Amino acid sequence: MMEDTTLATRSDDRRQEVAVVWIEPPPSSVPKSGWAQPFRHRLLWEHCADQLRHKLSLPLVVLGPAGSDVLRDRCVALGLRYFQGTSLRQLQCVIELANEIDVSGVLVLHALLGLGLAPWNLTEQVIQLHRQTGADVTLVTGMPSPLSAVMLDRRFLDLLQELPAGIWLEEEPARIAEMIERSMGEPPPREGLHVTRLPFSTATGLSAGDFPSYIPWTYQGDIERLETVLQQHPEGDARAMLPELRRVIIEDLERAHRRRYRTGRKTGLKRVLFASNPSAYTGAEACLVNTIRALRPGGFDLHCLVAQEGLFASLARDAGATVHILGRDGSATRVDTLLMVDELIEFIRPDLIHCNAAVGFPLLAISRLRGIPLVQWVRTAAPIALLDHLVCADMITAVSSFVAGETIKQMIHPEKVRVLYDCVDTERFSPEGRPSRDVRAELNIGPDEFVILCIARFARNKRHDVLLNATAITAERHSNIRLILIGDPLLKAETYPDVLSLINDLHLSRRTIVADFQCDVLSYEFAADAVVLCSEQEALGTVVLESMALGKPVIVASSGGLVEMIENGISGLHCVPGDPHSLSEQMCRLIESPAERKRLGEGARKAASERFSLSAHAERLLSFYSELSNSLC
Repeated sequence: MMEDTTLATRSDDRRQEVAVVWIEPPPSSVPKSGWAQPFRHRLLWEHCADQLRHKLSLPLVVLGPAGSDVLRDRCVALGLRYFQGTSLRQLQCVIELANEIDVSGVLVLHALLGLGLAPWNLTEQVIQLHRQTGADVTLVTGMPSPLSAVMLDRRFLDLLQELPAGIWLEEEPARIAEMIERSMGEPPPREGLHVTRLPFSTATGLSAGDFPSYIPWTYQGDIERLETVLQQHPEGDARAMLPELRRVIIEDLERAHRRRYRTGRKTGLKRVLFASNPSAYTGAEACLVNTIRALRPGGFDLHCLVAQEGLFASLARDAGATVHILGRDGSATRVDTLLMVDELIEFIRPDLIHCNAAVGFPLLAISRLRGIPLVQWVRTAAPIALLDHLVCADMITAVSSFVAGETIKQMIHPEKVRVLYDCVDTERFSPEGRPSRDVRAELNIGPDEFVILCIARFARNKRHDVLLNATAITAERHSNIRLILIGDPLLKAETYPDVLSLINDLHLSRRTIVADFQCDVLSYEFAADAVVLCSEQEALGTVVLESMALGKPVIVASSGGLVEMIENGISGLHCVPGDPHSLSEQMCRLIESPAERKRLGEGARKAASERFSLSAHAERLLSFYSELSNSLC
């Protein structure tokens, strides 16, 4: 029930708005954990709630779960308004509070904001934006975890009560708002759910790399770290405090992950273990095979750790590596897995471990225990899932400057990151080569038909929808266009059914061939007249490298790392990301001008030979290994 429900109403006579902080006290048997930790002669939650009470323009209510009687009594003693829900779930308790005091909106805040970890005017910005836009939900995006700020309109809370409880009860308010918004599509705001977003970087004037992506606060050591930084900024300037807090957290993370219990390693990094827990063969694995092939002439003793036998393991052996099959998921946090990995590392005794993707806790821990230098490849535009790997790594190789920029935003030292473009075997992928199959004949494609090839996983960021719509537009001018899509329908193929449906809706069935995974992808690339990759936020495209080496004209979206590979109008063409009309114009440009295709293909071949060859890749990678070796001496 509500304690002291006499709350101020808004001046426009609408129902009142309130701010709430959710406090979930720890078990009584753990007296100094979470919100019950001591902070400036009080409990942490008491300090945070008291600070927010004096800073907010809305009346503050402390919200507690069922069973939190001690919390209720303490709030009464401190003069804080308190509401105890009948549930253990935050959102259910918010709804109960809104129903009891008949509010028009609830501003839900993480109580740590009471430490001044965001500008004090941030909450006012949320309130004003919510009122101005008439939104159902207004949320701050990109905040350091676990911080959150979200304004919930009464209409949104009423909507939740109409849904089956199992759909939303386990979610945070901001998360469930985004889920409902996606399920409704994008109708007019008052007919569907209207969500307004305020980026944290915009509200603070800081870039994502200036503030921590998360703020540890669970243990006493975390609180002591926060207290130290707060003492350095007694004026409460979050814009100055957040960069300093990020630096301190990174220093502590790096220190904790640098403990080496077995030292005295010899200098020189000649025995290299490439670790790649994923066993399927995708662009990342193809690039690692090329790296092995590139290093082979340098006298290295190359090893490769793979979870399961398959095409990737076979090609790694052919490239010159000794392949070790773990026979299980090497990332599993199990004692037997750790012991098995440790036994394998003892057998190989590598001078360096270079992780091609996420390898998991066992290998990371063993590399630190044994003092083996660790390098982490980053091949994704969203490296947050690799955070432990990035912190552990002595050096990080990013496959493009774009990926390097995204990686630097994580909780790491920026100076660890190096840009290492992937490579392509320009001798194997050569215009003078001969394919092993005549794909055009096999697929009954005539000599006058213009073939567009796209090799990409059926994932949302690959934007097959843009390519298909562009093909439909192009077909209105050029009836000879054909499209080949290659992708494994069983490998993270979240959009595969949607692609098939869209092909049918756009009447492209006769023009489009959807092929499963192909071991002999080279023959398909030879068969193409042009290659398209219109992905958004693509780290780097393996198919683009191969097509460039073959002298094929390539069209890429001007997004992510693709713009670093293709120089627009010189070694290929750019199109506007997400715009099928822009892509169609570039496709028509190639169809209508054989001379243009030839010129761009020659430019692509030249760029591949100069920038992305095996020798260029090996030279750059060896310079990084040498730099790391010297730093360890």
